[in-house]
Amino acid sequence: MNTLNEILNLEPDQFETCWPQIDNIIGGIRSGGEQVKAWEKVVNRLGSAPISKGHPYFRLAVLHLQTDADESVAISCLELAYREDQQYGPNVGKEPHRMGAYRLLSLTKGFLAYLRKQENWQT
Repeated sequence: MNTLNEILNLEPDQFETCWPQIDNIIGGIRSGGEQVKAWEKVVNRLGSAPISKGHPYFRLAVLHLQTDADESVAISCLELAYREDQQYGPNVGKEPHRMGAYRLLSLTKGFLAYLRKQENWQT
């Protein structure tokens, strides 16, 4: 598997074992906007399949935090990733509140709330 098209040809149940390869392929795309489009295609490919979409939602959130002036889409993606972790994490022995989506969501929301309260030049 070397291209986005090959990723999108996978069956949804094959994604779980391929996340590191998928990360490498999509991470190799130069443009952040194109990476966002690629992860959105992955989410769409997974559709309503009964597997976790937490990984692509998390990657989308990170990209949106890096590229968007407005953090609302990133927060929304993190919330979706956390919901997926809540649903599927216990099945693989992971506690959702100890996974990356929850941690980044907590830090990001808290930090942004702090910045909004500041009214000086330092923010």
